Amino acid sequence: MRDKIESYMGFARKARAIVVGTDTCIISMKKKNIKLLIIASDAAINSIEKLQNAAISNGVDFRVFSNKEKLSSYVGMQNKIAFGITDLGFANAILKEIDFDVR
Repeated sequence: MRDKIESYMGFARKARAIVVGTDTCIISMKKKNIKLLIIASDAAINSIEKLQNAAISNGVDFRVFSNKEKLSSYVGMQNKIAFGITDLGFANAILKEIDFDVR
């Protein structure tokens, strides 16, 4: 399933339907631009809590998933922990794959 997630995140990057980075994601959530927030599971606890609280207070679905090395490589970057999907279609497809992968 991770291959599909990698593909969807790559397509989202090419379509400019993803924002990357903690502060950028928090700002975008406040503007109601993010449909899904993906947080790397190996991020610092404080960072995860900060992102989760921002997502909850702004009504954004979020998942703690994979690790920062893999997630960053999916979008051609390094050492990023927060990924905000701005397109509802990509968000739903990725969310479906993540939730299926967890089972």
